[in-house]
Amino acid sequence: YDHKEVVMAAILGIMVICAVFGTVAWITPVKDTFNKKTGKSYIVWVLLFGFIVRIIAAASYKGHETDMGCFSAWADMAFGNGLSQFYLSDSFHDYPPGYLYVLYIIGAVKSLFNLQGELLWVVLKLPSILADLSLGYMAYNLTAKRFSKTSATAVAVFLVFNPVVILNSSVWGQVDSILALFCVMAIYLASEHKLGASFFAFAAALLIKPQALFFAPVLLFAVIDEFYFSDEFDSKKFIKTILMGLGAVAAMLILFMPFGRTPIEGISVIINQYIDTIGQYKYMTVNAFNIYGVFRQNWTELTPAIEMIGYTFIVAIVVFSGFVFFKGKDSSKYYLSSFILVFGIFMLAPKMHERYAFP
Repeated sequence: YDHKEVVMAAILGIMVICAVFGTVAWITPVKDTFNKKTGKSYIVWVLLFGFIVRIIAAASYKGHETDMGCFSAWADMAFGNGLSQFYLSDSFHDYPPGYLYVLYIIGAVKSLFNLQGELLWVVLKLPSILADLSLGYMAYNLTAKRFSKTSATAVAVFLVFNPVVILNSSVWGQVDSILALFCVMAIYLASEHKLGASFFAFAAALLIKPQALFFAPVLLFAVIDEFYFSDEFDSKKFIKTILMGLGAVAAMLILFMPFGRTPIEGISVIINQYIDTIGQYKYMTVNAFNIYGVFRQNWTELTPAIEMIGYTFIVAIVVFSGFVFFKGKDSSKYYLSSFILVFGIFMLAPKMHERYAFP
């Protein structure tokens, strides 16, 4: 008898029930059996149920030993020593500054309430849990625009109770759902022709993890589509969009400044941090189930030839995703092109981690 096994069995049981509900809701031939109020109440129950499952899972397992240890220590360092000393210390730190602001708040809460054990695990995982549920709600709203609220609820169920999503955030303690949330927001806003706001959402994603760059070509495609292929060029809108883009860059630089003894040092420190992070793990694959994993090259040193082949693949993927984007006739092209980019790069580029496929 192991209480953790019982808890996980209960979680799996809940997931099965919700999956059955989602399947029935999806295949039932109804146009829209729920009115707006009833449909909303169903998604609230899905999110509440999803939250409870995640809290139980988060309290049952500490998570990835190394990463959870890092997050806890980084929270202490950020709050205890101040942000200005974080990257200047000799300790290991391979995350950009975006999530450090979150960890600073967690460090303050941890210090104030002397959090330990299971309660600390839950608090460390809470940002990712909330991001999971936010993604579920976004999936619901996006689906409800084209299909019935029944189908939208089913889609939300499949995302919120996806075992991989639960294991990644609530059990393993990773932050990929936070990155995915801002990336999806950026793509959604671009698809709604709100490019300025999209740039800021993308900047937030880039502050969380440099893997947000996988989505950058779609924003470039969106700018080209908005202005080059428009029936009439709007110079004022173009200038406003450029200024918003520069504003997003300026916002990032401002958020870099606290991480040094002077603002300029802070910017320099973070730029070097991005360069170091991107240059880490020079292996063909780091536990990623992609083409290099198929040939059993996990943790195999990256050679110049393979690196060049990888760059060639990336260029081909960007070109193909662009072709799909500009052939598209509606907003679905933003999501399809994004999928091709993220999944294609994950499958064919070297230096991929297993979780780079999460978005």
